[in-house]
Amino acid sequence: MAPSMEIDDNVDKKSKSTTAAKKVGTPSASSEEASPHPDMSLAQDIHRVMMVHSSTLSVEDATAIIGMDPAALLDKVISRVGTGGKSVEEAIKENEAKYNKTEEDSTEDKKKDEEEDSDKTEEIVEPLLNAALYRHLQSTLGYNKSDALSEVNLTAIDAHHEAIIKILRENITKAKDEAGDMEVLHAHMDVARYCAKCTTKEMALSAYEEVVALPKLSIGKKLDAYLEMTRVCSFWGDWKSMNETLTKAAKVIGKGGDWDRRNRLKAYQAMSYLCSRDLKSASTLLVEGIATFSCAELCEYSEFIMYAIVTNLLYLKRTEVKKSIIDGSEILQVSKDIPVVVSFDAIVAVVVLDVLSPVDRRQLTINLLLIDTQMQLANTLYECDYKAYLHTLVDLQPHLVANRYLQPHAGYILRELHVLAFQQFLDSYQSVTLESMATSFGVGVEFLDLQLSRFIAAGRLTAKIDKYGGVVETNRPDWKNARYQEMIQKGDLLLNRIQKLGRVVDL
Repeated sequence: MAPSMEIDDNVDKKSKSTTAAKKVGTPSASSEEASPHPDMSLAQDIHRVMMVHSSTLSVEDATAIIGMDPAALLDKVISRVGTGGKSVEEAIKENEAKYNKTEEDSTEDKKKDEEEDSDKTEEIVEPLLNAALYRHLQSTLGYNKSDALSEVNLTAIDAHHEAIIKILRENITKAKDEAGDMEVLHAHMDVARYCAKCTTKEMALSAYEEVVALPKLSIGKKLDAYLEMTRVCSFWGDWKSMNETLTKAAKVIGKGGDWDRRNRLKAYQAMSYLCSRDLKSASTLLVEGIATFSCAELCEYSEFIMYAIVTNLLYLKRTEVKKSIIDGSEILQVSKDIPVVVSFDAIVAVVVLDVLSPVDRRQLTINLLLIDTQMQLANTLYECDYKAYLHTLVDLQPHLVANRYLQPHAGYILRELHVLAFQQFLDSYQSVTLESMATSFGVGVEFLDLQLSRFIAAGRLTAKIDKYGGVVETNRPDWKNARYQEMIQKGDLLLNRIQKLGRVVDL
């Protein structure tokens, strides 16, 4: 009798104790089984290249943040998406050999090959041969160097992928006829993961839909498929589909599932909230997820901490900023694994970075630079050093733009951080001169007047400006009376609706 896929849930439960002993930030059992494609670090690199190309991010800022010339990064991205600097014929031949071998290998050999691929350094990273993504980058960035792939080359790559996918689909038929449910699942996942790596978003999502539609599929494996679908949507910037997929995943996990996958789902949901600018919901999940983070396939651990800091800084009270961010137990616990997060000691940073591969070292350096800036932001805000705070905001801006998740909300985040500082300053005074406040923030009176006027008009600051006297007067509302008036207003509206409903019923 063919084995049922439901057996997989027992495997998930057995992995619970093993995963619990792992160090925070390292991949969990289910995370280690996740496909390395699509590569989210590649998505970040593509975003940075796009920002430089559109002049949203200056070459100088980009070089300082990513640690290399943007032109060199562009060449690296194009090479990775294309053939890795090899001829099309050679790249196709190598890919064919790999999948012909995979067809003959056992499942254990496949896993071993994937582990070896994930350990490759930047210099020998495997090219994707993704013609669809290559065309997109070529048209968007106007990449027309002499070594760029022609349309004939890209068509040949497309034909090659069709042949490989045909082989992989034949494996599905073979597994249905000769093997059990688990082998059928693995064959379907091979197709989906190949499409996620080498083809379009639509083909990948369609292949994953076939996976989740399989009968007898365990909750754990179904959730794994949904999470990989989520990464496909995220890679291609389809935030709506990403949210819809996570909604389906949440319904699945509601029927059961192990704690490891529940924690991973929360991390994915936090990123979805971040993309949709629901920063308050994201902040809660992010700070809770620091201690249980294991989604190395989604983002770097240091990157996750970075998101937790910037979102929580916007919504925590001053005392909570000190407790949860500056002296937070989760952040301090992270410092044991990444000491530079809190101490920012240059010597320790060199030691930590030295043991990493070139890819991880560059990405960690980028993340730590932003974490450093954010921690300075938290410290200066808590210490009421508003001049240094505004200087740090200036340093923060290019880092936000260079991050694909934060860039669409960079203006909003910076605006909210300005409001945060202005409100904290004004809470200490009943009235203060514009000149005194401008001196505290290290800006000109005219600039401060413009900023305050804008925020007061928008109802973000409870104050008013006496232009003639050059004074800012705070106008603290009586919250008890305000709530009372709000309750009366809502009560009147409710009574009016009831009366209208009563007239309709009488008729």
